[in-house]
Amino acid sequence: MAYSRDLILRVLEQIRDMLARVVGLVEEGRIEQALAQSNAIAQKVTGKGLDELLELDLQAIAQLIVEGSEKDQLKQLEYLSDILFVYASRITSDSVKKDKALTLSASLLEYIVDKQSIVLDMTLSFKMNKIKRYREQGR
Repeated sequence: MAYSRDLILRVLEQIRDMLARVVGLVEEGRIEQALAQSNAIAQKVTGKGLDELLELDLQAIAQLIVEGSEKDQLKQLEYLSDILFVYASRITSDSVKKDKALTLSASLLEYIVDKQSIVLDMTLSFKMNKIKRYREQGR
């Protein structure tokens, strides 16, 4: 089923708003609600929850996103990378899940850059550096 451009843009806007809510919930200490919202984002983007995504490889995840232009698909993957980073850095205390989520978050950003065939833009570069710094701090 093909979706209209307007619908895809509305979905991307909803995902962006959901990400902002997750960060707000984490800052308020409402971790269970943040986790539920994070799962809802993963479900909206890929049809799978976070635990299921952590068991997949990058290519399998990229294939889950089939609607929209390539630019829209890459934006969905970027949002997915964002939520995986928030999950790893602020929500889960499970070290195995944390490591998988960080690795996947970084891999998604690298995939996006590769697909765009452009010099790493500032936003993606910032996100990649943030993941690297977080890992180096051993958190």
